[in-house]
Amino acid sequence: MQTSDKKISKFDGFTIPELIVSMLVLTTIIIATFSTYSILVRSAGLARMKSAGLGLATEQLEYLKGLPYDYLALQGGAINSSGPKLPVSFEKTSGPYTFVVTTSIRYVDDAFDGCLNYPVSQSYLCVNGPADTGLPVDSNPRDYKLIDVNVNEKKSNKEVARVSTHVAARVAETAGNTGALLVNIITSSGEPVAGAAVTITNSTLIPSLSQTITSDTNGVAIFLDVPPDSGKDYVVSATKAGHSSLSTISASGSLVP
Repeated sequence: MQTSDKKISKFDGFTIPELIVSMLVLTTIIIATFSTYSILVRSAGLARMKSAGLGLATEQLEYLKGLPYDYLALQGGAINSSGPKLPVSFEKTSGPYTFVVTTSIRYVDDAFDGCLNYPVSQSYLCVNGPADTGLPVDSNPRDYKLIDVNVNEKKSNKEVARVSTHVAARVAETAGNTGALLVNIITSSGEPVAGAAVTITNSTLIPSLSQTITSDTNGVAIFLDVPPDSGKDYVVSATKAGHSSLSTISASGSLVP
C-alpha cells in the first residue's frame, strides 16, 4: 500500500474588523495630511496678503511724509487748510488682492511746551503730560501732526497693516488766529459715547468749513484748528448707529433730538 503525505499551507490574512480599522487609520492620515496642507496654503496666502498690505501702508506713509506740512490735511478732517486736501481713503490693487487704504491725520498737543487748559476729565489729551507746573497754558496746542495709515483687504474687511508717525513743521510753531473746540458726547444718563461721528460746519466762512472726527473712549472730540467766527454760525452735530442724532441750534431755539 502506498501512502502520500500532502502538506496544507496556511496563510494569515486580514479579518473584516482588522480591515475596517486599517481603512479608518489610513483615512485619518489622509485627512490630517490634507488639513495640514490646506493650513499651510492659507497661511502662505495670508502672509502674502499682509506683506502686500504692509507695502502699501509704508508707501502711503512715505508719500505723506514727503508732502509740505501744510498739505497734511484730509477732506472733511479736523485740520483746516487752504491748500489741496487729501482723500480719507482709496482703493488699490496689489497682485490678486484689492485693499482699502485709510489715512487719519490729527494735531497733537504735547506737554513739552505746556498744554491747553483742559478739564480734569480730559487731561489725557495732553500727550506726555502732565505739563510742568511752571509752564504757561499753551494757547497754540497744534504742536505736531500724527499720521496713521491702515490697510484693509476689501473682500474680508480684515486689517492687514497699520503704520503711524509724527510729523513736525520745519520751523517752530507760530501763533495763529484759530482756536480749539472741545465737544463732549454723552447719553441722557451722562455716559460717554465713544465712536460717534462729530462734525462741525460753518457755511459763512470763506472757504466754508466742515470737519469730522470720531469721539474717543471718553466721548470727547477735540478740534484744534477752528477759525474764529463772530456771527456764531458754527453748527455741531453728532451721530452714531443705535443713538439719536443731535445738532446745535441757535440761541433762541429749543433742543429737539
